[in-house]
Amino acid sequence: MKKNKYNYQGIQVLLILYILQVYANKIVFNPTIIKVEDDFVYFGMKKHYGGLYILKSKIIDILN
Repeated sequence: MKKNKYNYQGIQVLLILYILQVYANKIVFNPTIIKVEDDFVYFGMKKHYGGLYILKSKIIDILN
């Protein structure tokens, strides 16, 4: 699957808003979308090895 940055921009913004609201001190690690599959958003953060993931519904629930 080829990553298309235009498809991920909206989800990237939601991820940033989620991190700011729940883990504000971790925003300095620059969370960046790696891929989106089904119900999961996979992302990486500077100085962290490997990838992290979160449910799309969890991001939406927190922001509502």
